[in-house]
Amino acid sequence: MGTYSFNAFAFGGELDLNRLAIVLGISRKYRWEEPMKLNPVTFASAMDGDAERVYLFYFGCAVFLNCSGDIVARFLDGIKQHVDVVKIPPQLAFREEYQLEIDPTRECSASGFDYDSQAALEAGAKGIILKPFVPKEIYESVKKVLGGK
Repeated sequence: MGTYSFNAFAFGGELDLNRLAIVLGISRKYRWEEPMKLNPVTFASAMDGDAERVYLFYFGCAVFLNCSGDIVARFLDGIKQHVDVVKIPPQLAFREEYQLEIDPTRECSASGFDYDSQAALEAGAKGIILKPFVPKEIYESVKKVLGGK
């Protein structure tokens, strides 16, 4: 069984991902609906095989995949050097934790939120348990990392 942990944080405003990309030396353009996927240690673009990732969203959210508390803290401290809008209080008021468990011996289920189970099954999500919510972009990325399983 594979288990993936997610920690989501809301910042004090929107993130200009295109400006951040320039600062970080990333040469692609982002549309508002696309997250920026970074390695949380190096601040480089995340690679398909990276076990730890951070997804940055225009609307001012960071979602960490499989990151320890120490890595999250170092990333949040480091990102302030690159992004003006990141006004991180000592305790982030908007924080949520999620877990994705993949067990091929179990049926797809969801707990703690509404999720379209039929859509998940059509996407090949047999044995995926979502607790309580995983954004579609992150779900698809995890699925891709697992080789489409």
